[in-house]
Amino acid sequence: MIESQRKKLLLEKEERDRKMADKFREQENKRKEELRKKKEAAEKADAEMARKIQEELEEERKQETEKRRRFMMEASGYDQCEDENAYWKTHDAKSNRTYYVNCKTMKTTWELPENGRVVERRGGHGRVISSSSSNSSISSSSQNRSNSTSESPRKALATLERRLMRFYAVYKPDKTSEVRDIAQRYVRTQVKLFAALKKKYGVEPPTKLQMYLTMHSKKKGMIRSKTIIQCCWFEGTRGVLRCWSDRSEHNSGAEPMMVIPLDSVVRVEMKKDIKVENGTMEKALGLTYCQSGKGKKGKEVEIVLSTNEESIRNSWMLFFKAEATDAATASS
Repeated sequence: MIESQRKKLLLEKEERDRKMADKFREQENKRKEELRKKKEAAEKADAEMARKIQEELEEERKQETEKRRRFMMEASGYDQCEDENAYWKTHDAKSNRTYYVNCKTMKTTWELPENGRVVERRGGHGRVISSSSSNSSISSSSQNRSNSTSESPRKALATLERRLMRFYAVYKPDKTSEVRDIAQRYVRTQVKLFAALKKKYGVEPPTKLQMYLTMHSKKKGMIRSKTIIQCCWFEGTRGVLRCWSDRSEHNSGAEPMMVIPLDSVVRVEMKKDIKVENGTMEKALGLTYCQSGKGKKGKEVEIVLSTNEESIRNSWMLFFKAEATDAATASS
């Protein structure tokens, strides 16, 4: 009797465990399916956005080509022609040779094709522009636009996301989760976006800084330590801070006298104004980092950097804050 009841209880327990396992498995499958659908929707939205941007870029390129063609026709004095077999006969003063320009495609050739025909000048005369000068004069008006649209839509989105992530990490960290949506919304109006962000929060954290700074470092002596003051050329780039004793050494490609990986920086803080050798007061900031090397692993070292302008100190503070955020994001 007792044995039968025990078996019955075991069977009931196994049944409950099986149902709970089935329920958990069903919930897990449902969660994975929802994540998959969200990922597919995000990828589809990205692809659609990239397609729209590509279409806009192609339309802009067509408009630029048409403007360039019309400009050259008006400047050279030739009659307009939509026939792709029509060519302008032009003389290049530099090489003293004659070449031909296709009226529709704007392509140049030294020899007139077999099926090509020469279009006469308007009124028998006109100002002729060589291919090199016309290309430079026309391209200069659209140089900024071509630089901004030369990269692919996905690359443009990724670049803007990195800039926004760096900006919001310094000024408003709680908006970093919205960076993707903001980048997709303003990828075509980046200049206006960052102008509005500058007005609301402040200047964009720089990605590279180069200038002279006064470095105050302590050197241990026999009795007491003393402060060494040096005016050095500093270069801050993504992930590293380098220091040369003079700018000429940097330009000549010499090895820096000091290299600090910015992922080793423990803290950056404002310091009180500090007096330099000539007696003037400069704006200072302190940089504490973990020194690496033989016998120095994990040792914290502090250097003080100073400059005579507060705006320069603020730029370095923004740079170090942004680099610290990038290093924390990369490590996580």
